[in-house]
Amino acid sequence: MEEEFINLENNIDLSVKYNNLREPVVLFLHFGSGNKQIWNGVLPYFENAFRVIAPDLRGHGKSSKPKEGYHIEEMTEDIKLLLEELEVNKYYIIGSSLGAEIGTVLAAQQPNKVKAIICEGALYNEFGKYGLLDGTEEEIEEKIEKKIAEIDKRKGEYYKSKEEYLETQKRFYQKAGLWNKYFEDYIENNICKDEEGRFTSCYPINVSKQYMKNYYYFKFDKYYKNINCPVLFLPSKTEWDNEKIQESVNAFGEMTGSYEIKVLKGFPHAYGWMKMPREAAKVAMTFINKH
Repeated sequence: MEEEFINLENNIDLSVKYNNLREPVVLFLHFGSGNKQIWNGVLPYFENAFRVIAPDLRGHGKSSKPKEGYHIEEMTEDIKLLLEELEVNKYYIIGSSLGAEIGTVLAAQQPNKVKAIICEGALYNEFGKYGLLDGTEEEIEEKIEKKIAEIDKRKGEYYKSKEEYLETQKRFYQKAGLWNKYFEDYIENNICKDEEGRFTSCYPINVSKQYMKNYYYFKFDKYYKNINCPVLFLPSKTEWDNEKIQESVNAFGEMTGSYEIKVLKGFPHAYGWMKMPREAAKVAMTFINKH
């Protein structure tokens, strides 16, 4: 596996991990606040048989962090430019959370290129039809305004040293029963130094705020209607126990015409790729090999 910065036509630099096989191509897109290292336990199952491409998304990891540009479609444009730069014509997508959201846009906008997509995310809209919260347009707008006001109050976390940052994160994940070498890889590659010399997350608070403010208005059904490749949905058990999410996933799947749903026991949203990489890779590989 190699890792390098690739400069895109829009002057965004993406840090990308990849191998030198030609095809078939599998594109790995990480969750929001994550980085390409979340796939370290999964990639070994793919790298000898597939051309794998795993970027740090805009605003994440080692990639460029412009002040603006965190609408899902803007982040999707980066990936389209990246694939053009790497001369990728047809490909599969494995997307986690934000990565699945970007993946649905890619699959809708490039129906002749995306062969199949695995969505561990993009399972429901936040509000309205296919959403978790109902209400009139006025009530929904009021709820969104309240959520955005809460987001604006968020502050970044800063530490005096890398060691302090790592230990704090380690305690958090250990308490949740999630710590292993893959979480350690992810955290160690998620430590950045700000202009004041403080150590903080490589996912800046302003990036998180901008993304979330756009996310609340995002309607995934708009994109699923234009997806014509097979889709595998990977909800966590907690998500699948929610009847509204079950309804939205099935509705999105019916829009595509060809879909499967798999609920992996013990697989938490986003973090499952690090917690149980072998099991997740097996499910993903089985689906891809069918298509």
